[in-house]
Amino acid sequence: LLSPTTNETGLRLAADLDVMWADLPILDRIDAAGAAGFEGIAISAPYDMPAKDLQRAALRAGVSLMRIATPPPNYTGGDLGFAATPGGEVRFQHDLRRALRYCTALQIPMLQLLAGPHETAEARNVLRSNLEHAAETAPAWMQFVIGPEQFAKSVLSNAEACFAMLEEIDARQLVVQLPCALTPEGMARSQQAVHRFGARVAALFLDTEPEQNAALSLSDFAESAVQAGFSGWFIAAYSTDKQTEDSLGWMS
Repeated sequence: LLSPTTNETGLRLAADLDVMWADLPILDRIDAAGAAGFEGIAISAPYDMPAKDLQRAALRAGVSLMRIATPPPNYTGGDLGFAATPGGEVRFQHDLRRALRYCTALQIPMLQLLAGPHETAEARNVLRSNLEHAAETAPAWMQFVIGPEQFAKSVLSNAEACFAMLEEIDARQLVVQLPCALTPEGMARSQQAVHRFGARVAALFLDTEPEQNAALSLSDFAESAVQAGFSGWFIAAYSTDKQTEDSLGWMS
């Protein structure tokens, strides 16, 4: 059992269970994350699981479910992200309501809104309209998260595209999550983003497994991020060829 690092570093640590412990059933992944010392977990699409089962598993493991994502249309089929689909505004609002009910039942504070594989000017306008609608209709305690997406084509293909949305939509409930690395360059980019947008940088995610001799320790990275004013989540979201437990040396 690794000691939780929240008190040591000032960061709240979460595991993205879409990729961490991916060889295990989802409830076993939750147990593994708790045993490894994570404080939170993120799961993109838990909708096939009864909310009470997920809640009991999280309580048993001592973790909080800190982020889910909007479901695909009708929960199955279609692109994973569709918030920027031209002509899909009514469908987006319908599935957003379903996602909000799930978040409310489990008190999940973050809902990621996925734009999907669309990159036209029309798609960007649709995304902006849908984000504005979400910010207007959500409970005050919730945040909507956008971030760079891994589609070949997307209106949110990089951090600057996400920053532009934050600047255009002046709503505290719209926040961003950004990829980072335990390197001096990764630290500098994260600091710059926090200085620029403050608390609207709600999460930093580690999407590449750190090398054994990483240039920075987590405590070094955390110190710089916290000094810059970061108070959000640090999310492990990488795949590994090893057993997940054997890849977590960066946490110590």
